Amino acid sequence: MEQLLSTKTVRKLLDVSDRALRRWIAGGRFPQADVRIGTTLRWKESTVKTWLERKVGQK
Repeated sequence: MEQLLSTKTVRKLLDVSDRALRRWIAGGRFPQADVRIGTTLRWKESTVKTWLERKVGQK
């Protein structure tokens, strides 16, 4: 089973604040969470890696 990353872990990987990450999600600049249970969000590790690879490729 693929590892799921918490909001805190994603924020640390991207070095952004909680507010910035939420704005990115709301604005479509970062993928929606793969799993949502109540207010808890989780992303598949592959989702975040794919997004990062695309961002690096754009520069």
